[in-house]
Amino acid sequence: MMAKDGITTFTTRPGLWIDPELRLSTYWVIAALMCLGIVLPLLDEIIDASSKWLSFAQMAMLCYALTVVTWGLERWWPSLARWFVVIVLSILVNLAFIRLEIPALYPLLILLPLLALALLTWTAAIFVALLETIGLLFLWSTITATGTDPISIILTIGLIWT
Repeated sequence: MMAKDGITTFTTRPGLWIDPELRLSTYWVIAALMCLGIVLPLLDEIIDASSKWLSFAQMAMLCYALTVVTWGLERWWPSLARWFVVIVLSILVNLAFIRLEIPALYPLLILLPLLALALLTWTAAIFVALLETIGLLFLWSTITATGTDPISIILTIGLIWT
C-alpha cells in the first residue's frame, strides 16, 4: 500500500501473480482429500459395486497416502505442494475413471484449472488447462471405448477453457 498526495493506492506485483493472501490454502485441499478417502468406501455401498470393492478401497488408501504426502510437502516446500496437489488430482480423476469405470468423472477435470488458479497463478491455470486438453485428446479412443459419448468430451474440453 502506498500513499501519494494523500491518496492511498494499492500496489501489485507485475505479471499474472495472485496476491498470496487471496490464494486458497492447501490445507483445504488436504481436508477434501481426507473426506474423499472416507466417502469412497461408503460410495461402494451405495453403488453396490461389490466386484469393484477392492478398487474403491485402493482409491481410498491412495487418497490417504496423497493426503499425508501433501501435508508433508506443505510444511517443508509449500510451492511444490500446490503443484503436487493439482497434478495428483488430475492423475486421481483419470485413475478413478480407468479403475472404477465411471465415465461421469471426466467433467471433474473442469475444476482443476480453477483449483490451479486458486492455489497458484493465472499462468498455472492456463498451463493445466492446456495439459488437460492434450490429455483428453490423447485418451480420446480409450474414453470413447468405454461408451462415453464424444460430445461429452468435446463439452468437457470447451468448459475447461471457459
